[in-house]
Amino acid sequence: MADTNRTSLGSVHVSGGKGHHRCRLLGTLVPGHRSRLSRASRYRLELAAPDIGTRSTDAADVFECLCQLRARFDLQGIRLCCNGARLNVWPSGMARDMGGGLKAYVLEVGRRASIDDLVDIFDSASIEDVATVEDQRLFAEKWLAAPKIDRPKK
Repeated sequence: MADTNRTSLGSVHVSGGKGHHRCRLLGTLVPGHRSRLSRASRYRLELAAPDIGTRSTDAADVFECLCQLRARFDLQGIRLCCNGARLNVWPSGMARDMGGGLKAYVLEVGRRASIDDLVDIFDSASIEDVATVEDQRLFAEKWLAAPKIDRPKK
């Protein structure tokens, strides 16, 4: 698959494995790439880090790419310290469809998410806030199932 629109997404902090270090993230939009699952554009996320090497994955959006990479690292006890790995961060369908999954909402059970809750999934997060992909998905399901009230207007 030929890479087009290759973009540096910056770097994220990696914790675990053989220590703590920053790694480089490259994102690629592959317009019109036809997979067995979809005819939509696909994304590739590539992570390069010392002691880990280079890992990449393809998915329908960048957030799903991130989840796939994290799931591999979860098995090794390695955590990516970015907003997209926080327990209480999950993108809406619109954020995934229209924005490629680069932004997601910080969720609070019992509260509707608002535009003020949007964060860049690759911005830094504390190791204490990150979780496994499985725990993050369970939190998102819990949030979706809970009754919600609006946030008070500022």
